[in-house]
Amino acid sequence: MFVVPLRGDKVKTKDDSSPRVVTSFSSLKDEPAVYLLPSSSRDRFLYFSDLVEINGVAVEYDRTSKLFNALGPLKRKFNLPQPGDMITVKLMDVNFKDETETIDVDALKLHSKKYGIGRGLLVCGQKSCFSLNEILNLTRRSWSEKFDAEKFQKYYLDYCPLGLHVKL
Repeated sequence: MFVVPLRGDKVKTKDDSSPRVVTSFSSLKDEPAVYLLPSSSRDRFLYFSDLVEINGVAVEYDRTSKLFNALGPLKRKFNLPQPGDMITVKLMDVNFKDETETIDVDALKLHSKKYGIGRGLLVCGQKSCFSLNEILNLTRRSWSEKFDAEKFQKYYLDYCPLGLHVKL
């Protein structure tokens, strides 16, 4: 299952003896990174590629998506869309009509230079990618989960596009 570190998560690297607490995600580095507490000037952030554990669960960094595969159950209030799930998104229409489309999720991408690193975490189908704040509904392939778009977007606020904020 694809996961990302969130505010309040405890993360470890291979070299850490004790976990450190995530304060936020940063797309402003060369690759995805998280800021940490406690921190000093030399170790106030960690790149995703250095992390090996989130909240006591071993994770593997996926270089293609730039996300993590959790190697065990990682408890989340809301889980990210996974390949095989279906999302409903609002389409931008030049006539300003409210139209939606249901997309089969093929992949997730973070820090994508192709689509723009400022777009945040992207959920992609066959033809296009959508930011987390464009998702109106989520239907799981293999389990059920009550989806609330506003709470989901607030939960993953750090991974929404820069400049596009959800209501708090």
